[in-house]
Amino acid sequence: MAVLIGLLSACGLMRVGDIEPPDGERMIGNIRIVGNDEVSDGDIIERLQSQVQSIAVDADDALVDRSEIAIDARRIESIYAAFGYFRARVVDFWVTESGHRMSTVTFQVEEGPPTLVTTIEFDGLRFGEGDIEADVRLTEVMNRVRRLVPLREGDVWTEEDYQAGLDQLTQALVDTGFVHARVTGDNLVSRERNEVGVFYQVDHGPLVRVSYVDVTGLRHVKRSDVIDRVAIKPGDIIVPSKLRATEDHVHDLGKFYGVQARVPRDASLGTSKAGPTRRSVATPKPGADDETDAPLPAELPVIVRVQEVPRWDVSFGVGFATNAASSDNLRIDLNTPIRLTYHHLFGSLVAIRSNVTPALVLPDLTEGVEPRFGFKGDLIFEWPSFIEEFLKLSVEGSYDRDASQDTITEEFGASIGFSRRFFDILNTRIGYNISSFQFFTGSVTGLTTDQVRDQAADLSRFRFVDQDLITFIDVALAVDLRDGVYDARKGFYAALSANIASTALGGDVDYLRLQADVRGYVRAARWLTLATRARVGWNFFPKNQGTPGPARFRAGGPSSMRGFTTGRMGDYICAEAAANAAGETLAVNGPCPTDATDRTYIGGNFLLETNTEARFYLSDTIGMTAFVDVAQLWSRSTDITASSLDVAVGPGFFYLTPIGPIRVDLGFLVASDRISSELGFEFVFNLSLGQAF
Repeated sequence: MAVLIGLLSACGLMRVGDIEPPDGERMIGNIRIVGNDEVSDGDIIERLQSQVQSIAVDADDALVDRSEIAIDARRIESIYAAFGYFRARVVDFWVTESGHRMSTVTFQVEEGPPTLVTTIEFDGLRFGEGDIEADVRLTEVMNRVRRLVPLREGDVWTEEDYQAGLDQLTQALVDTGFVHARVTGDNLVSRERNEVGVFYQVDHGPLVRVSYVDVTGLRHVKRSDVIDRVAIKPGDIIVPSKLRATEDHVHDLGKFYGVQARVPRDASLGTSKAGPTRRSVATPKPGADDETDAPLPAELPVIVRVQEVPRWDVSFGVGFATNAASSDNLRIDLNTPIRLTYHHLFGSLVAIRSNVTPALVLPDLTEGVEPRFGFKGDLIFEWPSFIEEFLKLSVEGSYDRDASQDTITEEFGASIGFSRRFFDILNTRIGYNISSFQFFTGSVTGLTTDQVRDQAADLSRFRFVDQDLITFIDVALAVDLRDGVYDARKGFYAALSANIASTALGGDVDYLRLQADVRGYVRAARWLTLATRARVGWNFFPKNQGTPGPARFRAGGPSSMRGFTTGRMGDYICAEAAANAAGETLAVNGPCPTDATDRTYIGGNFLLETNTEARFYLSDTIGMTAFVDVAQLWSRSTDITASSLDVAVGPGFFYLTPIGPIRVDLGFLVASDRISSELGFEFVFNLSLGQAF
C-alpha cells in the first residue's frame, strides 16, 4: 500500500496526510529498489527507517534525511543477510524530485549469490544419565527433529527459518517434559564459498516432575473438589497438555470465571537434590569465579489459580435483532434477558440457573401492525460430578412462546441428561426429552384447516396439527481439537447427534433425526486463518405422518447461511393464501402478499450447509473476513438437487473482546430463487457475538 501511494504521489496524482512539509523540506513520496530479484521491495522497504508519507505516516516522519538514507543503504545489506545473501551490497543510492515538494529515494543493489546450508548438527544431548524415561523422550524428540527444523541441507539459509528451528525445537522439548529446555545455535558462514554450517546447541536439562499441587483463590468451593479435577498429580512429568487439560476440567465445574494451571516462574531458581547445573546469570562477588553453577530442579510445584464466581449471579440485558433487509419486510425483536444463577446449592457444587427472555416483536414498521409479545424461559439444574467425577447430570425445564412469525407457537419442554468427557477431547451425552408443541393460530385465511394440513403433508412433509406431544432420546458425540472455542485459529471439530422419537416413549410421533457437523481451521499465517464447516441433517419419518416443527432443521442467520435472516430458509406457510398462475390457492410455498407478517417458515427435513471463510487479523483486536456460504433445506428427498443450492458471499468485520469477537457480516445472496430482479442480488446485515463457527 505504501508503495502504491508513493507511486501515485510521485506522479502528482495523490497526496495524503499533512498538506505541506515544513519550509525548505521535502517529503519522501516513493522508495524504489533497483536490481533486486530474490528479495521483494516490500520485504526491504518495511524494514527501513526512511518512510513513505501516507495516512499512517505524517509529513514530519517522512522528511528527506540524507544521513538517514545513507544509513538505510547499509541497513539494506543487513536485510539481505537475513535472507541468506551475505554478499549483497548497495552500489548506489540517490534522491530525485518528483513535484509537489516530494522526492523519490532510489537504492541500487547487487544481490550476489545465495548462501546454501551445507550441514546441520545438534550438540548437547545427554543420554544415559540414569533417567530411562528422559532417554526415551529425548529419542522421541530427535526422531522428529527434521520436521521441527525448517532448514534443510541445500536450502538457502534465512534468519526466519533458523529462528523457527530454535523456537520449535525448544517447544518440542518443553512439550515432552523438559521444562528448563533451551536451544541456542551458531552459524558458520563462508562468504567465499557461499556456504553455511548450522549448529544447534541443545540444553534440555532434567525431565521435570511434579513435586506437589496447590490451589489458590478458593473462597467457597472445597479444595478437594478442585484437586479431584486436576489432570496432573505429584510424580507426573510436567507437560503443557496436562496443564491445559487441568484448566478445562476445573473450569467444567461451572464455579470459576478463570482457571490457570502453571509452574511458578521463580520455582526453577531454587535447588534440588538431583539434576544437572546451568551457569547462573547473577553478578559474581569480587574475587569469585566468573561463572557460578546453580542446579536445575528435577521437581517443581504446579499451582492452580482460580477466580470464583459469586454464589448469586444476576444479570440483565437489552438487545435487538433484525430479521430482514428491506424496509417493507422489516421485523425487529427487542429482547430483555434476565438471568439468575445460584452456584453453591446445599453447600456443594450443584448449581441452579434460570434464564428469562421476554421479547417485544414489531412485525412491520411500515404497515403499522400492532406489536406482539413473546417469551422464553428456562430453569436448569446441574450437578457436574454426579456419582463419579466427570459424569454430569443436568435437568432442564423450558417454555417458549415464539411470536416472531405469523403463526404463533408455544412449546413446553423438559429433559434429563447425562454427559461425560473422555480423553480430554471426546464429549458424550445421552438424555430423555419431552415437549408439548402447539400452534396458537391453526387456520389460514381463505382455506380450511384440513386443506392446509393436506398441503403441508404433500408439499413439505410438515405435520401441521394444533398440538403434538414429542418424546425422544438424544445421543451426541463430539471431538474437539480446536485451540479455542470462541475464536479458533487452528484445529478440528466434529460432532454427530441423533434424536430418536417414538410413540413407545409416550409421544405422538415417530422419527429419527441425524445431524453431523465438521469444522476445520488452518493457521496459514500469523495474521490469517482459513476456516471451513459442513453441516448435514437428515430426518427419517413415516411418510404419512410428516415431521413436527421442533424436529425440522432450520437455516439462515449469522451462524448459518448469511444470505438469509435467522430461520428464513426452507418451506413456509402463507397467512393469506393467494391464487397462483394455474389458479390454485396454495397456503404452503404459494404466492403470499409482501407483508412481513404473512409468511411462517417451517424449515425442512434435509439440510446441507457449507461455510468457508478467510479470517484476517489486522491487529490484536480488529479483523475482517471474506466468506462463501452454500446451503439449502429440502422437505422431500425427491426435491434434493445441486442446482437448488443457495450461495451467499460477503465481507465481515470483527472486534475481539474477552468474551469473544463482536462480529458484523454483510451477506450478498448471489445464487437463489429469491434474488431481486432489480438488484441482481439480495443482501442481509448480521450482527452477532462470536465467530460464525
